[in-house]
Amino acid sequence: NDAVLAMCSGALRTYLETHAELPEDSLKALVPVSVRKQGDIDSSNAVASISADLATNIKDPAKRFAAIKASVKAGKAFFQDMSPAEVTLISMAMQAPAMLLVPLGLASRLPAVNTAISNVPGIQETMYWNGARMDGSYPASIVMDGMALNITLVTYDKNVDFGITACRRSIPQAQRLIDYME
Repeated sequence: NDAVLAMCSGALRTYLETHAELPEDSLKALVPVSVRKQGDIDSSNAVASISADLATNIKDPAKRFAAIKASVKAGKAFFQDMSPAEVTLISMAMQAPAMLLVPLGLASRLPAVNTAISNVPGIQETMYWNGARMDGSYPASIVMDGMALNITLVTYDKNVDFGITACRRSIPQAQRLIDYME
């Protein structure tokens, strides 16, 4: 997951540099993380969201990767000793300020995060439909005011398939992000 965030971060940095819009401050991503305790098979969805620093303000890829790893580790550590109910309650409380900005029309001016990046485990075996092999599973997600980019990945068979959903006015030529990730 940290490597995926680093790939996305590098692509975003290159995209923003290409468009002469790289901000001094690092971009932040809303990242769902599993908070399921080891050995827990009873919790259905034990997921929380963290704000991960994408370190887009760091040019050196190795230093950027280290900063991303540290940010994700700190985000996960915050939830480490909480019960699933506490995680749910804290997650809702942390999202409340951002949710209040939407009806006030301030979400685009005061975003808590710049993008969402999610890595979803998918089917680990080759699937067929009427004899045709499924080649990939490309996710589609949502964007909203204040968060004009969503990168979602789904694993399928031996692949990791990327889905990029973006506001074309805010992020023209968003398809270039795939080129930069490659």
